[in-house]
Amino acid sequence: MTAHIRLLGFLVLAAPLLSFADARAFDGHRQGFVLGFGAGPGYLDFAQFNENTIGVQTDFKLGVGLNDRTILHYTGKQIWHYDNSIAYTEALPMLGLTRYMKPESPSFFVSGGGGVGFLALFADDIGGGNFGPATYLGGGYEFARHWGVELGVAATWAEEATLYNAYLTFNLLGY
Repeated sequence: MTAHIRLLGFLVLAAPLLSFADARAFDGHRQGFVLGFGAGPGYLDFAQFNENTIGVQTDFKLGVGLNDRTILHYTGKQIWHYDNSIAYTEALPMLGLTRYMKPESPSFFVSGGGGVGFLALFADDIGGGNFGPATYLGGGYEFARHWGVELGVAATWAEEATLYNAYLTFNLLGY
């Protein structure tokens, strides 16, 4: 089943990317190939267990700018936390869409998407994970070309737990 999910994810991402044969890369315009990374604080709430934690949130983006205001991308949002010999990791691989208010920076933007959320717990005697549908919604400000900040929320409805995530990331987006 995992192989089928990976294949489906690849096809969902590859189809739009391959359909833009004339896509340009790293020319200072958001149109064409985009690649980004972000990091900052993240908050994770385990609703069923009355437990929450603060960790490091990371964000990875790979996609295509449809024009200078709209980006279609794969996004991997993860929160990493280590507490009392247990490491929590929530990964959210999703298909996302980001819409900028202006074609050039500085500009506000909104971003959202959906996909699958994974929760993994790692400890000496605990291993395994849990997954289910996930979604995120965020917004931010690109204050200089390629540099921005995003504030957002995400949710995963896993088999045994519902997870809520709030984050603030500082991002570098190459286009």
